[in-house]
Amino acid sequence: MLIRQSTGGPDTPVLVGPEYTGSGGTGIRRFWWNRNTPVLVGPEYAGSGGTRIRRFLWDQNTPVLVGPEYAGSCGTRIRRFWWDQNTPVLVETEYAGSGGTGIRRFWWDRNTPVLVGPEYAGSCGTRKRRSWWDRNTLVLVGYA
Repeated sequence: MLIRQSTGGPDTPVLVGPEYTGSGGTGIRRFWWNRNTPVLVGPEYAGSGGTRIRRFLWDQNTPVLVGPEYAGSCGTRIRRFWWDQNTPVLVETEYAGSGGTGIRRFWWDRNTPVLVGPEYAGSCGTRKRRSWWDRNTLVLVGYA
């Protein structure tokens, strides 16, 4: 399991991607939580005046994580990430209902602080993709 441990602390409003290798490391992918807005800012974020900004808005009216292409309630090119209320599942944009096709599910493993990707095939399955959340920090440690 190639978990890349990261540093950080509970006072750091930063969600760090799997390539993070410390404050002086290379190959850093950071996901900043913007303190002033309910926004998850992507790795291209370069500050309030920066360019190449990718934002992930939290829709306050629905249990929806709206992707960077979100252009408002009437906008086009909307990418939504639904939280399935019946299961501990983050349902991606292709989700079409419990019986729909093109479903991509991201399970939260109840037994570990793990977000299991769509290739997860059960506790004994193959093609697993796991992403560990560091319990001690606000950090996504990595995946394997």
